[in-house]
Amino acid sequence: MPTNDVAPVVGPEGDPEWEIEAIVGKRTSKRGRKKKTEYLVRWKGYGPEWDSWYAKDELPNAQEAIADYESSNPIARREA
Repeated sequence: MPTNDVAPVVGPEGDPEWEIEAIVGKRTSKRGRKKKTEYLVRWKGYGPEWDSWYAKDELPNAQEAIADYESSNPIARREA
């Protein structure tokens, strides 16, 4: 998760949580027979230098941001 002057929100269990501004990229890698889809996350309050890749299963609270990205990027939908 990013670290700079923007403080994270404290989640319900007391853990820090950062807010996603948008999903700005998608990639699929293949390891053996398994495919792994990752999304490039832009964090709210942070610049592009803080963008980071996360697997879909690491982003359980980002389904709306993922759906927004997929709907605005038709080619990205076909990559998965």
